[in-house]
Formats: sequence, C-alpha cells, structure tokens
Amino acid sequence: MTLSIFNFLRDLLFNEKFDQNGKMFLETKPIVKIIISIILVIVIIVLTVYSAKKEKRLSNGNKLKQLTFVSILAGISFILYFVKFNLPFFMSFLDVQVSNVPALIGGFLFGPISGVIIVIVRTLLKLPMTSTAGVGELADLLIGAVTVLVSSLIYHKNKTKKNAVKALIWGTLAWIVTATLINWLFIADFYIYTMFDGNQAIIYGGINAIVGSEIANEQNYMFYYIFIGILPFNLFLSTLVSFVTFAVYKRVSKFFHAYIVENTTSELVEKNN
Repeated sequence: MTLSIFNFLRDLLFNEKFDQNGKMFLETKPIVKIIISIILVIVIIVLTVYSAKKEKRLSNGNKLKQLTFVSILAGISFILYFVKFNLPFFMSFLDVQVSNVPALIGGFLFGPISGVIIVIVRTLLKLPMTSTAGVGELADLLIGAVTVLVSSLIYHKNKTKKNAVKALIWGTLAWIVTATLINWLFIADFYIYTMFDGNQAIIYGGINAIVGSEIANEQNYMFYYIFIGILPFNLFLSTLVSFVTFAVYKRVSKFFHAYIVENTTSELVEKNN
C-alpha cells in the first residue's frame, strides 16, 4: 500500500529521464512548479490584502510624519543594500547584507504594508544599478515582502518583547521557505540563463568547490544548490537580520515617538514588558 502511494506520487510529480551514461534520474514536471507558483502567489496576495485591512485599523492619523519616516527608512534600506560582503563558505554571488532591517522596523512601527513599501522603494531605487539583470532584486523583493508581512502581522497582535521574538522567528522561517521555493521554482534557472547563458556548470562547479568533492552535476545540481547553497545562506542571513532588528528596534521606536510624533495614539504606544 505504502509503495503504491509512493509510486503514484512519483509518477504524478516527476518525469523519469536518463543521463548520458544511462543512469535514471527524476525531473520535476513543469506543471508541478506552475501549480506551486500559483499557490505561492495566492498566499502572498491573501497576506497583502489582510495586512492592508489590518494596517488601516492601526493607522495613527499622523500620515505625513509616518510617510516621512517610511521614506527615511527606505533610503537607509537602499544604502544598506550596498554595504555587503561575501563569506568563503557560501557561493560567491550570495551577498550578506542587512537591507531588510529598516523594512522590518517600518513594519513593526506602522504595519505590514508600510514595511513592504520600504522593500518596494528600495528595490526600485536599486534596479537601475543591478548587476544581476534584475534577478537578484526580484528575489530580494519577494523574500523581503513575505518576511515583513509575516513578522509585522504577528508583532502587531501584541507589541511586547516576547512577541517581537516570536514574530522574528516566524519571519525567519517565512524567509527561508520563500527563498527555497522561489529558487527551486524559477529564480535559479532565471539567474543561470541571464547571467551564464544557461551554463549550469558554473553553478554545480561552485557547489563542488565548496564541498571539495565532485558530487553535483547537470542532473542533480538543483538539489545540492538548494541544500548546500540556498538553505544555509538564508538561515544565516535571516537570523542575522532578525538579531539586528531586535537589537535596534526599541531605540528607533523610542526616537520616533519622542521626537517625531507629538501626539501618538494608544494604538502605537509600545509596551515595556
């Protein structure tokens, strides 16, 4: 029974193919990726609509001051996009940068949509200077938007330090899942074809260089790219961004309420516990 179910799922989700040596491998059917992509889009739309309703209810009436501060955070996020570095145990084109910190702060201060606006503005400002044909910016936009939506929605249910930690943990999980899915679905292939003219050898060559063994090839490189490249990198980066956000958010929040908002409503007053 179990074997029959396994075979059914395998036939439903994968195509059997053979490499030049006659060895069989499984390739995900395109329709599977299309269906998962549609589900991902629907989830993002639902989150966005729900967030818009939530943020409208949390609005404090200081629209101009809020817009000004969101613009400042977007500018800081844009600048932080260029403060980046690489680590030797990650692939060379995976940059460590914390430009999502201002977006998370904006989401915590004003609501999910304000945080997403910061991500969008940052991306639009960066796009003319792209070095990845827009692929990197698209990935960062999707990851940043989902992370901010999830984290901000959870935080605004109860603005305490404990709930902030909970929100950032869930945001980290959302970040990792989103990064994994979009790379598997289309980002990795898009990047290979736009940057390397479809030459997959550059990707699996980089994987083999990291592990010091010829384990990746044209047939299995995506598996190793996800589990050796994407997952560890995004776990590290999302955790770093969460720690930085937690460390600086209260200071930014106190500054905003003390020096920018004169008559803040009780909806945005931060709890001290």
